[in-house]
Amino acid sequence: MGEPLLPQTAHRTRSRLAALVEACGVSLRGDEPLGEQLNHGVVTSSAANMALAATSCDRPLLYPECELMAQITGMDLVLLRFDALYGASFDVLLNEAGEWLHHYVAWRLDLSGLWLIPCAGSGPYFRLSSDGLEPCELPPFQTGCQRYAGIMRAAEKPSFEGGY
Repeated sequence: MGEPLLPQTAHRTRSRLAALVEACGVSLRGDEPLGEQLNHGVVTSSAANMALAATSCDRPLLYPECELMAQITGMDLVLLRFDALYGASFDVLLNEAGEWLHHYVAWRLDLSGLWLIPCAGSGPYFRLSSDGLEPCELPPFQTGCQRYAGIMRAAEKPSFEGGY
């Protein structure tokens, strides 16, 4: 809606959002099917108290709209920014903080859930699950090698890849 996108990019952005929903294991609102929510570019889960949104627009576009949505719903918000060449990055808005955390990447351990970790620097780190966003001060990895391996493991999933 309103994004000047090529149809292929719009489709890939929606499919990345669907894969993010699946990776988190969140339960969705019952009144609107997943397909409809994906077409709007936003998926909400009252059980997780979280909204997941996706766009292919660059920062800072959509911040005011997402802030308003988080304020109205009272939910935390994760904004997936998909770039066809560079893959996905994430911005996090904790509703109680009201301040954006920028440039996160997906990180995954073999059997654990999906994490969002800062692209550079340190925490906070976020575990995404059916319970919502779980902030952690300590990283889910112990070494730089484990950090890199987890980013690559998450990138292997179709939800976060770049390129055509």
